[in-house]
Amino acid sequence: MKTAVNAVFAAGVLTALLTGLGKAALLPEDINEYENRYMEQFAPLTVESYLDGSFQEQAEKALADQLPWAIDAKKSYNTAVSGFTGSVFDALTRGYREAAAAEDARRLEEEKKAEEERLAAEEKALQEAKDAEERAALEAKLEAERQAREAEIRLQNELSRGIYRGVRNEVKVDSTERYFTLPSGRLVYKEHLMYENRFLAGEQKKLDDHIEAINNLVERHPEITFYTYYIEKETDVNFQTGERSGIFEYLHDNIDLPDENKRGFMIDRFSDFDAWFFKTDHHWCGTGSYRGYTQVLDMILPGETPLEPLEYTEIGKLSGSKATGTDTERYTETVGVWSYDFKPVTITLNGEKSSEYGRQLAYVQRIKDGGTPLENAKYGAVYGPDSGEAIFENPESDNGSILILGESYDNALLMLLSQHFSTLYSVDLRNYKAQTGKVFSFDSYVKEHGIDRVLLIGNLDYYVLQAFILK
Repeated sequence: MKTAVNAVFAAGVLTALLTGLGKAALLPEDINEYENRYMEQFAPLTVESYLDGSFQEQAEKALADQLPWAIDAKKSYNTAVSGFTGSVFDALTRGYREAAAAEDARRLEEEKKAEEERLAAEEKALQEAKDAEERAALEAKLEAERQAREAEIRLQNELSRGIYRGVRNEVKVDSTERYFTLPSGRLVYKEHLMYENRFLAGEQKKLDDHIEAINNLVERHPEITFYTYYIEKETDVNFQTGERSGIFEYLHDNIDLPDENKRGFMIDRFSDFDAWFFKTDHHWCGTGSYRGYTQVLDMILPGETPLEPLEYTEIGKLSGSKATGTDTERYTETVGVWSYDFKPVTITLNGEKSSEYGRQLAYVQRIKDGGTPLENAKYGAVYGPDSGEAIFENPESDNGSILILGESYDNALLMLLSQHFSTLYSVDLRNYKAQTGKVFSFDSYVKEHGIDRVLLIGNLDYYVLQAFILK
C-alpha cells in the first residue's frame, strides 16, 4: 500500500513538472510583471545554433525564467524576509513622519493666516481711501507690489528651469540628519530609500563616450535641432555633506550645443527632492514630472503655454523599484496623479494601435467609480511602459514633429508633450530591437519620419550606459 501511494505521489510530481515544462516551452510568458522586465524566450532550434551552443544556452535561460511558480517563489521569499527589517525601518522613521506632518500643518496654517492678513490689510486700505486720487495712487502701489511678487516668482522659475551659468547654489545641509544603512545594504535618508552617490571621477570615461557620440550626431545633422536634458537625483547630491557629482556641469560644458538647448532638472535641497521624487522608487512623482514637463517645453517651444493640472487624485499605494526584491519590499507610499484636459491623440506602441499610454486615467476613474485603491502600484503601470517605440499623433497641433530618445523617466512626460506636437516619436534604445524586431538607425529613422527636432533626456544612467549610445 505504501509503495503504491509513493508511486502515485511521484507520478503526480512528475506530471506537474512535465506540464510546467511543456507550458514554459509552448506557451511562454512575455512580461515578468513582478520585476518589470521581458522574460527570456526559447530560441529557434537550428543546426548552426545547436553546434555553436547558443541554442542550449538560451534554452537554459528560458527554462530558469519561464518555469511556473518561479516568480511566486521569488516574491514569497522577498516578502518573508522583509518583515523584520520593515518593522525596524518603520520605527526609525516614525518620529520623522510625525514631526514632518506637524511641521507641514503649522506652516500651512501660518501661510493661510499671513495671506488672510495681507488681503484684509489691502481691503482696509482701499476702504480708507478718501477720494479718487488717493484710491488711484493706492491701487497703483498695490499693483506695483503685485508685479514685484510676480517678477520674483518668474526669477525663481527661471533658476529652477536649470539655466546653467557656471554657478550653482550650495546644497542646503541639515546637519542633524544622517544616512543610515539597512541590513540589506540599502541606504535610507529620512523616509527615502536612497542609491549611493556617484561622482564625475568614476563616470567620466563613459560620459566622454556619450559626449563624443552626441557631438558626432550634431555635426552630421545640421538640419536637426538637438536638445539635451539631464535629470539630477539623489546619486548627484549628498544631502548630508553637501557634495555634488559635477556630472551635469561636465555634460553641459562638453556637449556642442547652444546653452539654451541644454537644460537640467536640478536639486539644491532635500525638501525639493522629497517633493519631486518617490520615496520607494528612483523616478520622479507627479509633481516632479510636471516640473520636468514645463522645463522641457520651455526649452523646446519657448512661450508655449503648458497644460495646467486640474485635479489631484490618490489612487492607492506604490512600492517602487528601490523596495522591490529587498528587505523593504513591504514599504509602500501613497501615490496620486494629476488630471489634465488632454486633447485626443492617436497612440501606436511598437507598431500596434493602443487606446492608452499608462493607466493614469483608468486608475483615476476607478477611484471615482468607488473602486478599491491600488495596493502595490508600479511607476510603469501608472505612467506608461518602457516601449521600444511609441508614436503620438495630434491633429490639433501645428508644431511639427519631435523625436525623444530617452529611458523610463520620460514615460511620465510623453502624454503631456504629445499635446504640443503634431507627431511625437519616442524611442527607448534598450527595447527597440526586442519589441519592434528592427535595428535602430538614427540616420534612417529621422529621414523616414522627416524629424527636425531631437531631445536626448535621462538621468545619469542614460548618459553612461552603452545601450543608449547613438552611432
